[in-house]
Amino acid sequence: QLDRAHISTIHAFGLSLLKAFAVEAHTDPAFIVQDEVLAERRFEDAWRTFLAAVHQEPAAAAAIDRALGLGLTPRLLEVLAVELARLPGLATTLLNPIGPARELVWPDLQEIARLLETLPADQAPADDRLRRKIEAVRSLAQRVARAGDDREVVLAGGVADISDEVKQIGNRTTWGPKIDDVRGALEHARRLLMDTLDSCRSDALESVLPCIARFVDADARDRRREGALVFDDLIVGPRDVLLDERVRRALRARYDVMLIDEFQDTDPLQSEIAVAFAADPDTGRIEAGRLFVVGDPKQSIYR
Repeated sequence: QLDRAHISTIHAFGLSLLKAFAVEAHTDPAFIVQDEVLAERRFEDAWRTFLAAVHQEPAAAAAIDRALGLGLTPRLLEVLAVELARLPGLATTLLNPIGPARELVWPDLQEIARLLETLPADQAPADDRLRRKIEAVRSLAQRVARAGDDREVVLAGGVADISDEVKQIGNRTTWGPKIDDVRGALEHARRLLMDTLDSCRSDALESVLPCIARFVDADARDRRREGALVFDDLIVGPRDVLLDERVRRALRARYDVMLIDEFQDTDPLQSEIAVAFAADPDTGRIEAGRLFVVGDPKQSIYR
């Protein structure tokens, strides 16, 4: 009965599943698999349409506006969307809350400014690098303290003044034995501001991620309806349609056993397809004799 076996790559197997269960997969039965250039062009058009309409969703618009104010660029937003689209299933996972929201705690900016005012900067020449750094960080702390609701933007705008460490700057002859204490106090203040900016950016990114994930998830559904699939859809689509018990039973009625060669290179989504086929729909346990795999972990490309 060897000539009756369906022998193919996992992607070709997924293609046959989508053809057979196109309706259940909410996919145009006449779908095509786009080449990389066509898929990229279509994605860029969808992304521009999303950005043009994002103002209609106040929460998403506010999240993106905040991220841009903190230094994220429109190009990096697009890169984020592209990378999410290249990691099948991740966008859907990110639609659900990752965990409880973290509370953003700001340091006492006035206290930072007062600390820097106690440093003997006046004893150094105006062009001394350590003195200039003290004045720059102190000025930024004061500006951020006065900025009110705009303090995140002001802090991000002054990042050039606080990005470099201060361990080696300043003339030891000018500053004398106190130079290490001065550097330590300045570095502490600088680090507080940098840590705060990092926390703001992380918080902003957590707010942006669900917005981008919704776009990527919706775009994947649109691709299926339009019949314009990408290569990864040949794995994600079958995995999703096999969540339907009727499809699983129909597939098990069609095939007696599944054999997977080079199993060490089977990724988690592909493994879900195999398990969906091999598991007994009533018990959820892999049925003896349904699944046969061959592989060598030492040769794994995912090792």
